[in-house]
Amino acid sequence: MNWTHKKKVYRAVCLQWTGDNTEQVAAMLRELGYTGFEMYKDTIMARAEDKPLLCVHPLNWLRIGENGEFKMMRPDEFELKYEVIEDDRRVLQARGEHPSPCARFCEANAYQIAERGYKSQIERLSAANKDLQSWFDAAKSELDALKSQNPCSYEVYSRDTVEFSASYEQACHEHINCAIVDYDVDGADNWKVRPVYARPVPAIPDSYVLTPINPSEAMIDAGFDAVSSPLYTSGQMLAEMVYKAMIAASQKEVAP
Repeated sequence: MNWTHKKKVYRAVCLQWTGDNTEQVAAMLRELGYTGFEMYKDTIMARAEDKPLLCVHPLNWLRIGENGEFKMMRPDEFELKYEVIEDDRRVLQARGEHPSPCARFCEANAYQIAERGYKSQIERLSAANKDLQSWFDAAKSELDALKSQNPCSYEVYSRDTVEFSASYEQACHEHINCAIVDYDVDGADNWKVRPVYARPVPAIPDSYVLTPINPSEAMIDAGFDAVSSPLYTSGQMLAEMVYKAMIAASQKEVAP
């Protein structure tokens, strides 16, 4: 076949999301009008008032053509259609000739955004570390006090069952002897006596609450109601709503 035409050269600025350059991807999408960003599992979800929801998956390419047209492409599709322009992009940027509408600003903005994000994360982690350190110090103090005190009572136990309790140890041993000699209780010869200490109320930091290990029926109902709510728009938002609803329900049960 004798070819008669070829496709015109079409230049574009392209950025691949590798998982390590999220802020650069966000900066590029902001130039296109996207203002809201959420992470759900390994997907960036970008929102704009006049555009449909954009889901950027790992290794996807974002392309802005020289006519301003935006397109997201799969890696295999991108490899077939595009190759790197030989001219160094930094030289083109310095001359103001780079085809990307945001090429002179994206990198600086992305760096500033990343820097602010890291500083904010450091502040949050520092505050959380202070809360945890305060809780640890209080718990250690209470544990030390618990170790130094005398037993408040004694109890007779067999495996996980408490058979008898008394304020002094000798009464527990007498109870075991009575069970063996007078009543011939099966297994009484394996009963043990152990001391019981007053258990302090654990200190709870201001940013934490006390919840049961296993959810109660009320907590499960609250979580189910949150799942049924039409208000959430992402998996991350749904998880947060369920979490807050179940915690709120647990606090109603323990409230005096």
